[in-house]
This record gives sequence, structure tokens and C-alpha cells, in this order.
Amino acid sequence: MTEPEVEIVLAKHIDDFGHGESLLEHVRICLQVATQVVDGLPLDLAEREVLLGKLRLALVLHDLGKAASGFQDVLWGRARDWGGLRHEILSAMLASSIPDLPASIVLAILTHHRTLPGDGIREGPGQLPREQLPLADQPSLLAERMTSQLVANRRGLELCLREILATVPDLAEYLRGLEPKPLALDPVWLERGLQPFVSQAGSIPASQRLEAARLRGLVVTSDHLASAHATPAAPLDLRVREVSPQRPRGFQIEAGHRLGDMILRAPTGSGKTEAALMWAQANVGHASRIYYVLPHTASIDAMHRRLTEHRPECDSPCNRHFPVGLLHSRAAASLYGAMAADETMNAPHRRQETAKKLATLAREMGFTFRVATAHQILRQALRGRGWELMLSEFPNAVFIFDEIHAYEPRLVGLILATVRLVRRWGARVAFLSATMPKFLERLIRDVVSDIGACVQPSPEDKSDLEVISRVRHKVARGEGRLDGTRVGSLSHGTLIVCNHVRTAQDLFRSVCDPTQDVLLHSRFNRRDRVKKEKNLTEEGARLPRILVATQVVEVSLNIDFDSLITEPAPIDALVQRMGRVNRAGRRPPANVSIVEEQVSRHSLYDRNIVRRSVAELAGRCGQSIGESELVAIADEVYGDGYDPDQRREYEEGLTHKDLVEFDKRATAGAHEEWVDAVLERAEGTVDVLPECLRNEYCQLMKQGLWIEAQSLLVPVRYAKIKSNAGIVIDKEGEIQVVNVPYDSRIGLALP
Repeated sequence: MTEPEVEIVLAKHIDDFGHGESLLEHVRICLQVATQVVDGLPLDLAEREVLLGKLRLALVLHDLGKAASGFQDVLWGRARDWGGLRHEILSAMLASSIPDLPASIVLAILTHHRTLPGDGIREGPGQLPREQLPLADQPSLLAERMTSQLVANRRGLELCLREILATVPDLAEYLRGLEPKPLALDPVWLERGLQPFVSQAGSIPASQRLEAARLRGLVVTSDHLASAHATPAAPLDLRVREVSPQRPRGFQIEAGHRLGDMILRAPTGSGKTEAALMWAQANVGHASRIYYVLPHTASIDAMHRRLTEHRPECDSPCNRHFPVGLLHSRAAASLYGAMAADETMNAPHRRQETAKKLATLAREMGFTFRVATAHQILRQALRGRGWELMLSEFPNAVFIFDEIHAYEPRLVGLILATVRLVRRWGARVAFLSATMPKFLERLIRDVVSDIGACVQPSPEDKSDLEVISRVRHKVARGEGRLDGTRVGSLSHGTLIVCNHVRTAQDLFRSVCDPTQDVLLHSRFNRRDRVKKEKNLTEEGARLPRILVATQVVEVSLNIDFDSLITEPAPIDALVQRMGRVNRAGRRPPANVSIVEEQVSRHSLYDRNIVRRSVAELAGRCGQSIGESELVAIADEVYGDGYDPDQRREYEEGLTHKDLVEFDKRATAGAHEEWVDAVLERAEGTVDVLPECLRNEYCQLMKQGLWIEAQSLLVPVRYAKIKSNAGIVIDKEGEIQVVNVPYDSRIGLALP
């Protein structure tokens, strides 16, 4: 009598089209990805070979527990779930039968989906269930149930192992005779906290914990990339790329010769980005990661576009196209929108899948050059979800913090504490700003004491002198506040910047003509805002008569208006607004009018800083003002820097225990659940769906076009929703629906 045919062991569910993925195929893809990932790490050959050996073995073993009959029933669609049992525990039990297997491999397998079990105090989602963990002196009935189901499919597991062995014959000694055993881990590996002798951090040397965490991170990212069928980009070797302008300025050449950390101060539009890339080129090593960090997603998207496109001044392809990853919370949506003009991507489902894959690559070590928010860097440094990747990527990396002046004090402290940490691992750091106040430079020097003299345009260099002597603006102080009388008779090409969305909306309603004027602020949904920005910035675009905007105009938009009227603001914000007027300085100085007071009683800024900024500029009324004067004004306005409250916030960030005591607190297989919440509060926004767009949102979701559906959401400060609780009328999935008027001209009109 012939035995029944052995069913293929699956790794992925059978989908609606009858397609699945076998465990053998998943392991093969994981191993291919792992080789590419490790080859792209900034390690010498011997280190890469040792690390790859451990990673390959962990990946071969990591999903073997899926062979259990109950789990296969779920994947084949014969059962709904596996009763909460965890296949990775069974995989780790099989691995535990291999003599002398390093604890780091067992832990990586055990935690590649979930984190260490709770300690009775910090219980949360995504933790391993302690009752399923079999230890030598603590048997588990649930682990025994999983074992019995693995035995029930013994023939399937053996067939799968034979096929895997044919793929990796060099691992044969590890894969023969596998049997589920109690976890081959000292129990302290499974315990959170800092208590001596009873917790991982209190018992295991930091070097071992960090090595285990690094391996776990590589197992997880290899698994994720393989599941997404996403191939990492080849490491970008900036050393062989052409990054300098055809005619570099003196300060750019100096930046390109600076070895080690750098502070760079240069006016907007003078070539800071090229100078930063030239500095990075001089400081990268083999497979060094490059992080270009900016404070706003809009400026990040613009920088990503700039780096991934050929430079227009090149007469022929000049090897400037960079494989650059985009790293922020809405990266997939940004990439989806950026591909809209690509004729090969006109099918929305294909474009969405590609955007999702590229966002995954940026998050999962798929790129060696990334443009990112500071929050993405801090999320790893503070050991948030996925923090282990930093252990592979931050050593010997290059970090460029652009617009460093734009962060609030606590974030500046957190950034500098992170800088102090990564410099221990050989990383190099550059800080860029158009108006970096002297006090901020002093704070940087307190942390990076050997950073050297500030790189900036020199009057002794002819090409730099052109920048320094450039006069783009003539300042006037306006009386009163922004109102219809002041705005009604403005000439074509006027930029008006308000400090609050409602001020901008009211002004637009009262005096503007929607057929020739434009309103731009943060409370448009992504679809409308992207359309407006494209209309303003695309080549050949004609300026509107009036653009009424808020602070969103301070970042990313490469626009060039003829005159500016602005509400009072800190000098650095005013400089950014002025940078959108007579941008190239090729016209006579443009009029910049700063009104005496803002419309709203609520101030977004430190009132004393605003008052001093306006007073310094008012002293130059009727005069043309150059770039060096603006820098001098910034130094004068900020004086000694933070006030006592701000200084306290800065110190809290700089002395954050999770950064100062990183090695002491790092726990392999665990992350800090509070990090995402803390950073999201810092960003302070929540996405809402206007009721009038609900039907369209639902239709797009039914069609599977979730990125287009999300483009209908409007970001709103959480405080606004909290103070107007009555406007939230419902939920659509996890999205809050608000009963607030919305249209593409005015945006979301909050009460």
C-alpha cells in the first residue's frame, strides 16, 4: 500500500487565487536577501562572513515551527486560527536541539515576530505569551500541544528539511535530527528590566546583548524584505559619484575638504545641499549609511525628488541619479504621488504596490542613502520598534542635520544626545543652517568639542562674495494687522504669510479672487495640497496674483515671488519666508513688509523672540538688507539662547537616560512601547476625514486603493480636535470622521 502524498509545507496563506508560498521558497528568498543585506554592511570581509553564517542559520530555522499540522490547516484555509499558539516558539524549540547553538540565534528566532514576555508591570501587545515558553525546569502544556502537532506532520517537516538541505548543504550538520526541546536559553535572557542577576540587562554583558539585538534586527528585516519580495538596492558608493556643482563656490570646496564633523552656515539658495554632499563624499567609508535629516516631511519629499533626479544643468547624463530611500511616516503616499507622472506607472494598483515596496525598502535596510525626519532617527536611538537596525547601520554612518535651528529645545537636546551616542560608533555629523544662532553653535560645540571652525562663505573668495553681497530684500514695517484694506490692491506676484490657518482662510475669503489667487496651508488634504504645490512649482508655472499661505511656505517650496507681506515671527522663520521672494537675487531688492501684530491672540512663537526680531528688522526700514545682516540679526535676537523653561527642556533631552545609558539599558528582543507615543505627541498631529469625503474614501478603500483613500485625510493638531470634541462624529475604521466643512479652495474650516 502506497503512502499518501505529503502536502507541501506552506509559509504564507493560500490567497483568493489559490496561490501561496512554500516554506522552502520563503527560506530561499530570505537567504538571498540576507546575503545582499550583509554584503551591504559597513564591516570588513571577515566580520561579514561570521555574521552571515549566523544569520543564514537563524533564517533556515526561523519558520520551521510552521510545519505543525494546526498551523498548516490555517495556511491552507482549513481553519481560521491556531488558538493563539506561536510558531516561532516551536521553531526556537527545534533550534534548541542543536548542541552549543549561540543564545543570540535562539533569541532571534524566538522573537522575530514578538518581543520578550511582559514582566508583570510592562504588559503590552506584541509580547510572547509566557505560558507557552518551555524552559528546562518550567514545562509548558501549550508547548507540548504544539510539539504533538509537529509530530503529526513529521513527514511534511522531514521533506521540507531535505529540500532545504539541498539548498544549503553547508548547514547539514545543524539540520539533521532536529527535535523540539526546552528553550536553550538562560532564563535571564527572557526577562526585562535592569535588576541584577534576574534580568537580561542586569546579568548579560552589554556586548552580548547588543550582538544578539543586531542579529535579531537582521533576521527581522530579512524576513520582512523576503515577504514583501523587495530587493535591497546596491550600496551607494558616494566616493565615485559626481556631487559637486560644475563651478563650486569656495565654501563648498572647503566643505568637501573637511574631514570629521562640520558646522555649515550659508544663505538659502547658495548651495548648502551640494556642500553637504561634498562633505559626505569626503567622509564616507565602505557601505557607510548616509542620512540627510530635515524637520518637515514636505522638505524631505522635495529633497528626495531633488536627489533622485538628474541635475538640469548637466548637458549629458552625469551619474548624479542616486538610489535614495524616503523615511517618514507618510513615505508610501509621497512615493505614490511622485510616480504619477511616470507613464509606466499609470495603473494605480501597480503604482501603489511599487510605492509600498519602496517605503518598505527604506524602512528595512533597502537603501544606504536615506532622507529622513529626526523622529525616525530618534525612534531607533530611543529603542522604539525596530531599533535593532541601528546597530548595523549607525556605526560609521554620515548624518546631515539640515535646518537644525528649526527644532524645539527638547528635540535639539535629544538630537545632540543621539549624536554623542553615534559618534562613539564612528559616525560623523554635519549641522546645516542659513541662520544658525551663535548660542546653538555653542550647544553643538559643547557636545562635539572637536568639530572645528564653522564653514561659511568667505568675503575673500570671489564666488562666495557673490553670495554674501547679494541683496534680495528691502524691509518695510507695516502698521496694524493684516486686513482686507491692506491686501485689496496688491500687485501680481505677492506672497502673504500668516501665522495661523484661520487667519489665512479669513483673509482669503474676504479679499481674494479664487480664479487668480491661491490659498495654501496645512489643513488641506494631501491630494489638494500636492496639486496646489505642483501648480506653484512646476516648470513654466505662472505665479498667482496673490498666494496666501502659512508656515508651510517656509519649507521645500522652490517659489519666487515679487513681494512679501508677513505677520511677525522669529527671525529664522522670517528669513525662510523672505527666501521665497526674489529667491535668486537677480532682480532689484524686493519689498518685504512685516506688520506690527498678528490677527490671532494665540502665539505660536516665543513672544520675546518675535518682538526682538521685528524690532531689529524695523531698525532697517527702507533699507536694502543682505544675507550677512540677516545672520547678524539672528545672533542678536537669540542672544544667550533658551530661556529657563526652554533650557530645562533642552537638558531633559540631552540627558535622557535611554541615550546616556544606552548600553546599560539595551535589551535584545524588546523595544520601548512608549517611544512612538512620545514622538507622535511631539509631532502633535492626527489625521481626520471630513464627513463630505467619507463616501469617496470608502469607495477607494473597497477598490484597494488605500493610498489614494489616505490622501483624502487632513492633518490637524491633536489639541484642536481635543478642544473641539463635538466635531468628531464617527469613525471609519481607525480614522476619526469630523463634521467640518471642507473644500479644495479653503481646506478644512475648523470652528
